[in-house]
Amino acid sequence: MSRLCLQGAAPASLIALLRLSTPAFGTNDFLPLTRLQKGSGSIKFSFRRNSKEIFYVRGPFLGELKSLVVEHSGLEDVHSWFLDSVDVFEVYTKRSWIFKCDQWLSLRWGKRRLRLQLNSSSSSHKMASFSKEYRITVETGNCRMAGTNANVYITLYGRQTHSDKIHLDNRQHKCFQRGDINTFVVRTNQLLEELKKIRIEHDNKGIAAGWYLNKITIESLHEKASSGSVYIFPVYGWLANDAEGGKLWREIEAQNYATEASKEEKLKRYQILITTGTQRFAGTDAQVSIQIIGDQEKTSKLILKSEGNCFERGSTDLFEVKAVDVGHINRITIGHDNSGVGAGWYLKEVVIRSYGQNKKRATSASCKSTIKMHRKNKKAAFRSNDLSDISEISDEENNKVQKNVVSKEKSKNNVKKMPESPVYIEYTFVCEQWLATDEGDGKTSKCFDVTDVKCFYE
Repeated sequence: MSRLCLQGAAPASLIALLRLSTPAFGTNDFLPLTRLQKGSGSIKFSFRRNSKEIFYVRGPFLGELKSLVVEHSGLEDVHSWFLDSVDVFEVYTKRSWIFKCDQWLSLRWGKRRLRLQLNSSSSSHKMASFSKEYRITVETGNCRMAGTNANVYITLYGRQTHSDKIHLDNRQHKCFQRGDINTFVVRTNQLLEELKKIRIEHDNKGIAAGWYLNKITIESLHEKASSGSVYIFPVYGWLANDAEGGKLWREIEAQNYATEASKEEKLKRYQILITTGTQRFAGTDAQVSIQIIGDQEKTSKLILKSEGNCFERGSTDLFEVKAVDVGHINRITIGHDNSGVGAGWYLKEVVIRSYGQNKKRATSASCKSTIKMHRKNKKAAFRSNDLSDISEISDEENNKVQKNVVSKEKSKNNVKKMPESPVYIEYTFVCEQWLATDEGDGKTSKCFDVTDVKCFYE
């Protein structure tokens, strides 16, 4: 809402209309022609000499005002109006502008015009101070050569406007090094309201300026502490002129923290064990990703990252991720981005442990026989344990105990019950292949079908 204050002199019969225009960067770049009236329009008012009239006008958020148009419909000499100035005060942001006029709106006097376009005066009052603070947390990747010494900039985008380009800089120590999590508090004078997206970029200065960015988290310090004031911007990609299209910038849509938290409750836990071969130069420093494909669903591309060096020759690395429940796992797609020197990788084996089984999905057709076999073995083991306890009893009580054991076997209530679904199901994928541009078939990403399935109840 804007408050308009008009100063001037004119007869009481004058009807005035106002139109505001704004820069082109807003989603609503102008306010339509609006008749000035007070209350419901039945209240009488007049622009008398040296009078000041105030009107309230509702409209879209216009951003920075550049010009406005004033006109009236009076065609007679008595309708002549000398307008001194128009003051506009934006109620929500407490910003104000002055548009100087000092001209007649008349068909008899001055330039003989009934319509004038006024630009924001250079001598107008300065915009009322309105600042909003954000805490920006930047997470750099942990892969080889992930850090950068270039200058990093960010632009915040709201519903209708955006901030200036902000330099993320900390003079006390270097930022954006491999595995770093850097925090900045920035201030912007633009009213962004809810964040919609950001633009992150760097100037490519320095040696090996390419930068691998994991994600950016932004918290609005102006709003009350709530999940709605925290926004996540996942990237997990390179900002480099020699990788992923050669772009030094990314524009990322916001993911509200509350939305992410509700989604995470529905996610399933997976443990992924990856074994690298022992061949010469089998290891890699490239960024490895995996996609899990099941009979119900498939995950998005999951970036496998952890502290320290992973995927070294002869090593087995463990990763724990949360992703959508895919049901019974049938195959995987695994690969790397071929970044770094000697990025070729010999993959020996992948093992995926799926936790928290759904009862129906755990007993799918392809896994049913495996589960039955495990249940059979478990029941036999339980019974053998009961019989082993009997051998430790004295001979005098042996006959009584044997009778009790027979009665236990006949009674279903006394037999230990097996859990209906396993604690986790383990899927094994035997790979034994190169993922390299200069080895094998030259592919850095491949699909593998499951080779073995095991169910674990304890």
